[in-house]
Amino acid sequence: MKHDSQASVVYDEIRRQILISQLHSGVRLKEDGWAKRMKVSRVAVREALTRLLGEGLVAAGERGGYFVTEMTVDDIQQIRQVREILELAAIRLAITRIKKENIDELTKICNDFSSLVEKGYIAGACEADIEFHQ
Repeated sequence: MKHDSQASVVYDEIRRQILISQLHSGVRLKEDGWAKRMKVSRVAVREALTRLLGEGLVAAGERGGYFVTEMTVDDIQQIRQVREILELAAIRLAITRIKKENIDELTKICNDFSSLVEKGYIAGACEADIEFHQ
């Protein structure tokens, strides 16, 4: 596995876990632990954490290390506003290119999302949201 793709795999997984609240604010992200868990080098983990730092999803600790940042109400509102703009643009493009099987797949994901929310399975709903956007 190439080094760059190792960092991307780690980045994707940590980001996903933060976004679905499997990693809560204040949690320390240890390079060696993630390297063992993901079977990659510590350098790949460090690169992933640096990328997440740039996005504001993690913060550097005063004495080193990385920690999951807390999202404020203002952060969530800003993210929602940006997502709305991006998603409207994506919809405009998708309308001209989408096929019936894509619509069926998206409908299933949306139904799963709604069902998970109704049952109070927020982490599962977050997973469905990520799946929808991929």
